[in-house]
Amino acid sequence: MLLRMLKENYVWYLVLSTADLQHIPWNTSERHCWSQKENELVAFLQLQLAEAINLQDRALIAHLHETLRCVRLFNDDGCRKLFKSLREDYQKRSPYIAYLIRCRQGLLSTLAHLDRLCVRVKCDQDAINNYLVSVCVRVFLEKKEAFLLRFCEEFKKLTLADEKQDLVDNFLGKVHAEMDNDPIWQSASANQLDLARVVVERTVMARVPQCALSK
Repeated sequence: MLLRMLKENYVWYLVLSTADLQHIPWNTSERHCWSQKENELVAFLQLQLAEAINLQDRALIAHLHETLRCVRLFNDDGCRKLFKSLREDYQKRSPYIAYLIRCRQGLLSTLAHLDRLCVRVKCDQDAINNYLVSVCVRVFLEKKEAFLLRFCEEFKKLTLADEKQDLVDNFLGKVHAEMDNDPIWQSASANQLDLARVVVERTVMARVPQCALSK
């Protein structure tokens, strides 16, 4: 019997000591007459039980059912003593709770700072990658200078837009095929190759005079 009573007391103390006690009214002296079966503590526990059921927390559901059973056995004086004990326990833990809140705020601030650093590192990484790809494209096209000059000369001679488009597509197709076999791009990633093709196209079209495009 004693073991059972200790177990029951431990269960309801565990539930009440881990609850958010800021929602429980502490001013018991101004309260009206207590109702043994229905008081604000029972209502609070019932709200906790509804939330536990919604979250499917079976262990907490069992603890709350047992706590409700025990609390309903208290008389008015017992409820007042229980509130007084909870208030004193909460006041004793208040400095530690404030410390935990400050620690959490510090951790959240650190996480936000780390997130900003990650974004900055990502931006720097993208900028470095773009510059590296641009340099590699420039080195690659320098080896294809004669091929690029012939393309420009052929492009100037054309007058129809469809012919110009076909010439550009064929030229870029050949350049892309040679890029796949070039040692510079053997260890490049798929994203780097895609970016390199875009840079090649921009570089090639920049070499075509504007007067040729308007013909």
